[in-house]
Amino acid sequence: DGATVQGGEVDLSGSLGTSTTPTVIAGGVVHAASGKVSPIAPGSLITVYGGSLGDGVSQASALPLPSELNGIQVLLGDRPLPMWYGNQSQLNVQVPFDVPVNTQHPI
Repeated sequence: DGATVQGGEVDLSGSLGTSTTPTVIAGGVVHAASGKVSPIAPGSLITVYGGSLGDGVSQASALPLPSELNGIQVLLGDRPLPMWYGNQSQLNVQVPFDVPVNTQHPI
């Protein structure tokens, strides 16, 4: 009848699932300093923009840069890249100095 009010308490546990498939947006691999898509020289720092790239914020705390931050790894071909920052939508990594020039590489 709407006149009775009840109170109580319930403990619940669980988790929410989200898509964990990482995606890189079109044009989302750029030179970290200029923000331009190309050219990217060996040894350059690059930024990768996308979605579901990681959980939380991770930052390298020492040198040499690690090839993995908080379970995140970026590969150039089959080579893991040194990482200095990562979050859900952005990764900052370094291109190896010995990567062949004038060649496209899968990331």
